[in-house]
Amino acid sequence: MTATGGGGGLRKAVLRRRAAMLAARRTTPFGRPLGAGPLWLPWLVALPKRRVFVSYHDDDLPWYTSFSRVFDDRFDVVQDRSLDRLYGNLDSDPEYIIRMIREKHIAGTSCTVVLCGARTSQRKFVDWEICATLYQKHGLIGINLPTNAPSSDASGVMRYVVPGRLHDNCVTRYALWCGWQQLVEAPSGLARWIEAARSRPTDLIDNSRRRMRRNLSATGS
Repeated sequence: MTATGGGGGLRKAVLRRRAAMLAARRTTPFGRPLGAGPLWLPWLVALPKRRVFVSYHDDDLPWYTSFSRVFDDRFDVVQDRSLDRLYGNLDSDPEYIIRMIREKHIAGTSCTVVLCGARTSQRKFVDWEICATLYQKHGLIGINLPTNAPSSDASGVMRYVVPGRLHDNCVTRYALWCGWQQLVEAPSGLARWIEAARSRPTDLIDNSRRRMRRNLSATGS
């Protein structure tokens, strides 16, 4: 009797296991029935590590430092290769500098992030870095900093002052644009922004703007 009872219990256990296995075949590994729609689990999606070039005005160094500390240390997606400190005194040969930007710094990265502060549009190096990025057909993302407050134009529309070449490519929808607060609220989303920027159609690139020859003053002269 005991043996029979034990055998019955074993058979029940086997049947339960078979039922569980059949149920598992009809569900995803996370318990959702097949055909129930996609299950987005961002913490389980393995995105490749990307090198990202960060372009910014010297005035915004604290913001770059904060950006780099969060994203470079936590996600390893930022490569600090700011060029103003390297070539700032070589104004006599801009073509050489632009070639160095393209071949020695932009090459090997996947995307350029432009930190847009109040005076970023006045810096020729930012323009050259964006130009080299587009030449390489890399992704381009503009991030508006809290220091770059919008102003109202004649029609009452609120606008931000951004580098002209970045603006051109926001208009064509090649470049992506977001605010600093968006990163603060969802920092893990940067990797997806980078992947989205890299997948933009390259025929949207507009690199026709004349390159800046010098830094602009606050008055634009």
